[in-house]
Amino acid sequence: MLNAKEMTKAYPCKEGWYFERRQDGKVHIFKRDEKSDGKPIVAETDIDPGVWASVVSFVSAGGETGDRFQAALEFHVSRKPYSLAYHPNV
Repeated sequence: MLNAKEMTKAYPCKEGWYFERRQDGKVHIFKRDEKSDGKPIVAETDIDPGVWASVVSFVSAGGETGDRFQAALEFHVSRKPYSLAYHPNV
């Protein structure tokens, strides 16, 4: 089971897969073996912010475009409130 600190940092997605935003903007993805004692991490990787934005925009309903990629990247790296008004073509 995840400890309290891990639970506040990592999003529990499904079947032992977790997503966590790193301070440098990378997304850490890891898989825990939910059936083993201590739930060890059995797979993990870090995704750069630009790759993460590409993934998010690619799987969006409209698919990846330059505007959607930029919107996803800005949403991921910015601490400012986000508004689609800045991206009318998204």
